[in-house]
Amino acid sequence: MAKATRIFSPANSRAILDNLAYRQCIEFWTKAGYALRYSGSLSADIYHMLVKGEGVYCSIGSKLQKKKLRILYECQPIAFLVEKAGGLSSNGENSLLDVKVEGYYQKTDLIVGSKEEVQRV
Repeated sequence: MAKATRIFSPANSRAILDNLAYRQCIEFWTKAGYALRYSGSLSADIYHMLVKGEGVYCSIGSKLQKKKLRILYECQPIAFLVEKAGGLSSNGENSLLDVKVEGYYQKTDLIVGSKEEVQRV
């Protein structure tokens, strides 16, 4: 994975209604001329990011728009692949690989991709 990118993929974008930080990230990427690559399919967007070797994928929740992705079945396997490819993963605070799984259906925020963009989020 390249350290920097100009490709972003924002999932759960309804969360910008009450998550100001997520809104600011999307506005930054849009105003800075980043290319939008969002298909509505987590696996397709992550595949595209890994094949291209760059990008950032975010699925962030809010009070009104709950977290959607399960850590055990979706987020940690993807985080493992992205980090092995040289990128980063985060739930907004820690690497997803450092988060303790407490249940089968535990949900989390997902931020994965090029290092600079994951750190920006």
